[in-house]
Amino acid sequence: SVLIEVLQFLLQSESLGVLQPDNFSFDPQIVPENRARAPASAALLLERDLSRGIEPVPVSLFNELDGTRPKEFRYRKERWPHGCFLSAAPLFSVCCDCTDGCADARSCACVQQTLGGAGEQQAYRHQRLSAPLSTGLFECGPWCGCARSRCQNRVVQKGLRVRLQVFRTPDRGWAVRCRDDLDEGTFVCIYAGVVLRQQQSVEEPAEREPLVSDDEVEVVEEWTLPAGPMETVTEPLDCSPPLYVPVIQSPLAQLKDQQQLTVSSLDCSQNGSEACEEIVSKKPRLSESNGRSQPQHKHTPEQMYYLDASKEGNVARFFNHSCEPNLFLQNVFTDTHDPQFPLVAFFTSRSVKAGTELSWSM
Repeated sequence: SVLIEVLQFLLQSESLGVLQPDNFSFDPQIVPENRARAPASAALLLERDLSRGIEPVPVSLFNELDGTRPKEFRYRKERWPHGCFLSAAPLFSVCCDCTDGCADARSCACVQQTLGGAGEQQAYRHQRLSAPLSTGLFECGPWCGCARSRCQNRVVQKGLRVRLQVFRTPDRGWAVRCRDDLDEGTFVCIYAGVVLRQQQSVEEPAEREPLVSDDEVEVVEEWTLPAGPMETVTEPLDCSPPLYVPVIQSPLAQLKDQQQLTVSSLDCSQNGSEACEEIVSKKPRLSESNGRSQPQHKHTPEQMYYLDASKEGNVARFFNHSCEPNLFLQNVFTDTHDPQFPLVAFFTSRSVKAGTELSWSM
């Protein structure tokens, strides 16, 4: 493709790192000069940078309806604690020592880690992701020998690189729109927050229906946060709607080999007394003998990890759900390969014009 030629040119001209293939687009719908309209009055621009310099790209706050501001929260661009502080398992199962910027997927151990469970699906193509990978995506880590500035398998860990604006809508509260045209497969941002932990007894059914894969994505609506004592890994936080908050749920260490990674979501109640969550959870893996998971013991204690953005989070806490989304979710592993602690990342599912609201589907 043309982008392969672009990558070869960047390699031969030794400019890879200064420029990346995702700086180029050959989609006729993408017009670099397109910009979302500027506010007619400076009073409508409530914040030039909602992150106060934390993000590498400013996130503006705009309200032309009533001048109100979002409820106070601490802007955090990353999940906290990092996976390396949460995981008791070895941090990285593989590392690479590529010298070509990990451009050859066949020789990069980290890319092969992704492709090993992806079947015919593909990982990053020129730092873009065209469709979600149900088995997760493994980026090169800090122990890899590849040059970070040239590596084609480091995308999410670079953080926010597109211009976003939080704005007030007449009927949906706060929302987020892009200020420039975005190509299909562009990484937008992660869902950041603080990891909470809860231990409870979970009664597993004796059998499960056969699943599509060991790591399929499923959706569950209108759930509420389970009752019971909750503690954070760092500090206690109260959850409050109307936020969609990812959750990471994992069983005991001895059950790891019988689990699959799934993504679910919970819905908010209207009375403000219950929290709204989105879950990355673990479920029993299929048995090789009969296509069904083996019966589990009842009342097995589980460690459940919740990613809470009600008090601390990033711009993703303002994303709305839609029946026609232009974003999809992807589990990405950057600071650990422990399947319990992926980053939840948003990518564009199609090309998006400047000024369009960004939304995702439950």
